Amino acid sequence: MNIASWLPSDQSMASVLTQGDIASLGLPNTLLELLQSTRLERTNAADVVAIVERSPDLAQAVLDCTGESERGLHGAVVQMGFNALRATALERLIFKHFITVQPAKESSFDRMTLWRHNLWVACACRHIANQVGYGDCEEAYMTGLLHDLGKLLIDALGAMDYAALQEISMRTDWDGVTYERSLLGVGHDGVGAHTLHKWGMNTSVVLAVALHHSRYQAKEIGQQAAQLTAIVQLADFLAWIQGLGSTVRGQHPVLPPEVSLYLPLNRAAYATIVEQVNGEIKRIAAHDGIDFPDSLTFNRNLLDAGISLARVNTELKYDNRLKYQPKLAAVPLPSPVQETLLAPHKSLIKKEILHNTLESVCAAFQVKRGVVFHVDPVKRCLVNEAIYSTDSDLLMPLKHLQEIPLNDEPSAFLECLRQRKQFLLSGQTPLEKQVRNQIGARQMALTPIVGPQRAYGIIALDNGRDGADLNLAGLASLTQVAHELGMALEHAQQLQIANQMAHRDALTKLYNRGRIDEIVQEAFQQVQQQGGELSVAMLDVDFFKKFNDTFGHQMGDNVLKLVAAVLKKLTRGNGSVGRYGGEEFIVVLRDTDYREAARYCERIRLAICQVGEAMARRYAGRPLSISIGVTCYDASLVSKDEMVRLADRALYMAKDGGRNQVIGLKPGG
Repeated sequence: MNIASWLPSDQSMASVLTQGDIASLGLPNTLLELLQSTRLERTNAADVVAIVERSPDLAQAVLDCTGESERGLHGAVVQMGFNALRATALERLIFKHFITVQPAKESSFDRMTLWRHNLWVACACRHIANQVGYGDCEEAYMTGLLHDLGKLLIDALGAMDYAALQEISMRTDWDGVTYERSLLGVGHDGVGAHTLHKWGMNTSVVLAVALHHSRYQAKEIGQQAAQLTAIVQLADFLAWIQGLGSTVRGQHPVLPPEVSLYLPLNRAAYATIVEQVNGEIKRIAAHDGIDFPDSLTFNRNLLDAGISLARVNTELKYDNRLKYQPKLAAVPLPSPVQETLLAPHKSLIKKEILHNTLESVCAAFQVKRGVVFHVDPVKRCLVNEAIYSTDSDLLMPLKHLQEIPLNDEPSAFLECLRQRKQFLLSGQTPLEKQVRNQIGARQMALTPIVGPQRAYGIIALDNGRDGADLNLAGLASLTQVAHELGMALEHAQQLQIANQMAHRDALTKLYNRGRIDEIVQEAFQQVQQQGGELSVAMLDVDFFKKFNDTFGHQMGDNVLKLVAAVLKKLTRGNGSVGRYGGEEFIVVLRDTDYREAARYCERIRLAICQVGEAMARRYAGRPLSISIGVTCYDASLVSKDEMVRLADRALYMAKDGGRNQVIGLKPGG
């Protein structure tokens, strides 16, 4: 296997570590010898003791940490084993030379928080490795200890303070590693792995560090590396959910599917691992003077993590259930029902799919009213999306029923989705009674809509307050219709995504020139015909050509993506952002007057300036800033083109006036 294909190039590393190479850190030979000894099959206890003894300070630190001062290093080997002794020596060296020694440049990165995280992950890796029968538990410990080495190197030798890098990433929609890769070209995982490879570490360790934020397959990297990577990923995840992340604030890592594939652990094993590590880590934390959470703080951290992860993964919870598709009973289908199976597939437009299906279902099953509710996973509720009835009196009540909660209160709605089967709602719970009274239905037959990827919602049929009774046996074949509806809705969503991608700029993922022009036109016509407020802003990256020429087009692309991310983050729901061409962007602000638009533009300018200040050392001589021109709608404007030209003229006034400023021009002003 060519390990170089998994690592950043020397050139990429040089573009990240601009303040010097690894050799400039002045690391002791003892550290490198201990690291390299892990690859030597003939290394024994005497070799490790000899390396440690060359540094009296290190030998004493190891003895103090292990509590073996009286018996010496040879006694420690007898007690611990030479692999554990080597791991402890490496731990002490890393703590001394990376944690307690601050980099030459000024930095606000909290290294002790990172050290606490690395220690916990290292201990967890050792215990997980033991549980799953990984061959070398101390190798797993060292991998956990070194998995975030890249963060220390970026902070020490990169142009940016790593804390500033983290702070900026929190203002974007990206996770921290994606942000690093976009801005620097290489993430901390790649930086750490490249360095460990240069230091002669085992291939499995290097790959585990390189891939601990990535997906992977054993057939590509080997079974040993795949299992070690999964061990690090699980340990990292368990640390974060307890509030022991590498930074005080930050996004929780995900737990890739490979973890369960390569680590056959049950919940009891997880609990045992956490209990063992929390007991062991306190001794080391006390030795290094690290604050360690008490049990109350741990419980709070776990609660916070649970809430955070639940919020992010609510939709995924529904998706996972759909891996088990309902087995449709072989129900003989009457001729009208056979035709109904085709109804969802007569269109690829969602609105038409829902209407066609409900119209066909009401006719085939001879019911007066049909409704489709879809699941809103964020609000945890059902939302009324489509209604059909030939009786206008039955349409009105549903228009006022906006949401049906899906909380822990039992109801036929909740059980229909949970159990993936039909239910008859007849008002047995307070929620059922409330819904039944609101819509004027004595009964309602509920059938889950299940697509290939997720549970979409429910088809609800009823005959109003005074209509005929419903019989689930007679509606059994509706399950198959609902299944076809789920498939059709999935196809419609795929088409919608494809259409959206066609309207997106490939680099920044903002609207492209064609789509943003359409949005400006639509907004202009709306305010022209109906009144209201509308503002448009044009902005441009200052000196972008010189920036591009100095640092290269790849770095220029990264800057454009960064500006786009800030624009997207700070633009509210009534705003639309597009890339107008090159380094120029446009923002359409509906329901926004001139003064409010100017304030918005100033917030954008200041946010980019903050990013520029954090990047100042990386892009020496080319500070990042933007110029903005803004205007607003006025009845004197005859077309959207005239409005855009006015904003563009204001932009060039801002550039001609010294750049890094906001200039506004009102129509006729």
